[in-house]
Amino acid sequence: MNEPPISDEKAYREFVEKNADLGYFYGYAMALCGNRHLAYDLLQITHMNIWRKKVWKIWEDKPDTPQTVYRAYVAMMLRNAHLDYAKAPSQKIKEVELTGIREDDFPDEYQMENEVIFKETAKIVWDAVSKLDPTLQDLIHLIYVEQYQLARAARCIGLADSTARRYHKEALRQLEKLLEGQEIEEGGDGR
Repeated sequence: MNEPPISDEKAYREFVEKNADLGYFYGYAMALCGNRHLAYDLLQITHMNIWRKKVWKIWEDKPDTPQTVYRAYVAMMLRNAHLDYAKAPSQKIKEVELTGIREDDFPDEYQMENEVIFKETAKIVWDAVSKLDPTLQDLIHLIYVEQYQLARAARCIGLADSTARRYHKEALRQLEKLLEGQEIEEGGDGR
């Protein structure tokens, strides 16, 4: 008996789960662009291209194709997305003209004061985070900005759970020192 054809959505999910692992390709995207926000954008573009081009159908009739071929193809798509992004004319700085702003479009004084305090505090904290080792920076970003559990953040940056726990503790210790105005020791990244 012939099996019914798999829906495109199910085939896409299976392909992505097996061959387009987020942690693996996040590392590659970070290496390409050096910016975590752009890395996520590139991953999203790549996954949209996988869906649009129905990449899983390329090898439908070749079930013995090794997984490395799929991963290489997805890596090529990711690299091409990065090159397209870098060449896009939209990446030129645009000047925005502010017209038609009414006085009542602005928040009240109390709200503005709280927003200023929040922004200043965030700037102080993220300035301190930027002084940490890049691995610790990524770990802090994934846990506190992306809201990842520690284990998931560890997988994304290629660390064992126990190592990630140690690095997280060390990052918090270093941040506390930096925020108190103390210097941190060189190489104090929990290693």
